[in-house]
Parts: sequence; structure tokens; C-alpha cells
Amino acid sequence: MGRRVGKYELTAMLGRDGMGEVYEAVDTDKGRTIALTILRAEFAFDRQFRTRFLRESQAATGLV
Repeated sequence: MGRRVGKYELTAMLGRDGMGEVYEAVDTDKGRTIALTILRAEFAFDRQFRTRFLRESQAATGLV
């Protein structure tokens, strides 16, 4: 793929869901592989949605 988003190098698209697209990506700072969700544009400006998304993402990070 070769696309870069910030410090993440996207390696493969894993799928799409109601929130956006999910990619396998490499954190170039830490050298680890992660799943990265890129939000759909209509959710990016919804403060309540972003807060919920961030909370769920942080909870999922703790599961690994």
C-alpha cells in the first residue's frame, strides 16, 4: 500500500464499517503492527462521537 498517515505506514485494508475504514498499519516510531481506523468525514466533526470513539479505542488498546 505504502500510504502514510502521520507516523503510521498503512500496509493493508482490513475492512470497512459504519465508522470508517480499518487498516493494518505499522507504527514507525515503535515498530509495531496495529489496526488503525480512519473515521468517515461526517463523524470527524461530531464532538460526542469523537469522545466515544476515543474512549472505545483506549479501552481496546488495553486488551492487547
